[in-house]
Formats: sequence, C-alpha cells, structure tokens
Amino acid sequence: MAPDIPSPTGETLSSDSPVSLPEYQAPEIYLAEVTPVELLHESDDSRVFRGRWREKDCVLKICHFSEEPSFFKEYETDPFLRESQAYCRLKAFGLCEKGHIPDFYGLIKNIDLKTQGWEPHLEVFAEEPELPNAVVIEFFPNLRPFELSTYSANRADQLRATVVEIHKAGVWHGDIEKWNTKVQEETNRMILIDFDRAVTLPLDSRTETEKDIRGKMANEEVLLLETLAELAEDHKRGKIWSSWYWHYGLWNLRNWTKEDLAAVDVAVRAAAEGTLAAESPLLVHVERPCQDLSYVEWTVSSSDEKDDSPPNW
Repeated sequence: MAPDIPSPTGETLSSDSPVSLPEYQAPEIYLAEVTPVELLHESDDSRVFRGRWREKDCVLKICHFSEEPSFFKEYETDPFLRESQAYCRLKAFGLCEKGHIPDFYGLIKNIDLKTQGWEPHLEVFAEEPELPNAVVIEFFPNLRPFELSTYSANRADQLRATVVEIHKAGVWHGDIEKWNTKVQEETNRMILIDFDRAVTLPLDSRTETEKDIRGKMANEEVLLLETLAELAEDHKRGKIWSSWYWHYGLWNLRNWTKEDLAAVDVAVRAAAEGTLAAESPLLVHVERPCQDLSYVEWTVSSSDEKDDSPPNW
C-alpha cells in the first residue's frame, strides 16, 4: 500500500481505491472554432499548438495515430484515447479546477485536414490511416521545469499531493519526470502535464491487470518521494548529486554535449566489464557543480544555460 501523504492544506491523502463518480462527457469542439497562434511542441506522438478559443488561450494537442503495443492489453494504446480518458476522469473528480492540472475544455474528433487556417499545420497527418483527434486544454504561460533552480519545499508538497489525488481518481500518469512537471513562478504553482501515456482504470472492477497498475501507482508515489528528497538534498548542496537522474536521465539527451555522451559510453562499458571506478567520467559528470544558489536564473543543464524550451503538454 502506498504511504499516506499530507497535502499542502494539511489533509491526509492516500492512493487507495477511488470513490465512484459518473464519467464526464467531454464537450465536442470544432477545429474551425480555434485560431492557431503558434506551434509549441512536436514529437512522434503529437503536435501541440497554442490557440485562441472563445476569447482565451488554449492548448490544442493533436495526436498522431498509434498502434504501438501496450504492456497492458486491456487498455488503450492510442495516445489520444489515453489522454482524453485521463482528462475526462480528472474532470469528473474536480481535479482540473484545482490549478495543478490543466483544465479540460473538450475534444476535437476526426479533424478535417483542410480546415481553413490550419492546412499547413496538418499536412504531417495526411498519410495516416485515420483522421487525427485532439484534446483542448488550458494554457499556462511562463512555465519552467521543476528542478533545482525552481525547487521549493512548498512546490514539492504540491506535486506530491497532486500525484496522490490523480491516483485516487484511478489515473496512473506513468511518465512523471522533469519535462512534465512545471512551475509557474508568478503564482507559485506546480502543474502536472502530458497524460498521453496515462492509464485510466474502471472505478468498479478489480482484475489482475488493474491490481498490477495500482501497484505501479504505489511505486510511482514512492519513487516521487525519493526524488523529492534527493532534490531537497541537492538544493542544500547547491549542485546536482543525488538528483542527477531527474535532471538528465539516461535516455533524455536534450541538454547533453558530445563529451557527456562519450562519458556515458565509457561508463556503461566499464560497468559491463565490472571496472567502473570512482574516477569514471560519468561520476565526474554527476559531480559537475551548478552556479551559486543566490542566482535565481541558473538551471542545471550541461550547457549551464537557462532552459526556456516549451513544455511537452
């Protein structure tokens, strides 16, 4: 069983079985109602835009069709279905209104690739076997990754409580890492984004697979607690040490230099041969000091540059 975790308000939260609520019926939105503003992010899974809808900014996440096999055969593998199911559940539980998850406005289904004003943005979907779909969610300006430069105990508590609440709603995020945990500094808010890998469990069923996923939820909470403790330690140190994996990850190469990659290659080979030593380049990289904590603009990237890259959403 996952540990009970105090929220910022002092109440005790737990990721035990969720309370039953009726499912949320997402409003249908038409792409012609949304005006494109800018492309925020693109990947193999989606293209993410900032748009204007009903006189407010929004995020439009158009998902590529996917038939990628899932570890859990009973659950959806398509990123759009994963994300839309998660937001419907979170909306039903009132979590989208709390300010730590984007509000969910609705869905755009079977997008017409010739929608006026959107044609050049949709050309990449022309060869797919099905028309794309999108989720429309709240836009948060001025977001930064949650890392040493943006760490505070209060923000850590916010993130911890939010993760426990989504688990209580029967949603396993499955991808809680630096790029999906954002800080809006002017409001001192932690915001969790990007649910296209989420699994949403039925509220009234307990199959073996669902028990397995609930175990993964508990593990996700434990790993998050460990990570937050590592961030707190490194924040006191003023350099990355324990939280190295959170900041870089073995497979996240966004801020890696050629020298970093070479160091990892040497270390991996040494580990395989059982000769990884204390003077390993990988360990030297781990010890790389950050700028002094009195400078609020520093971030812990290998180039020592401020990271203003747009969020994944």
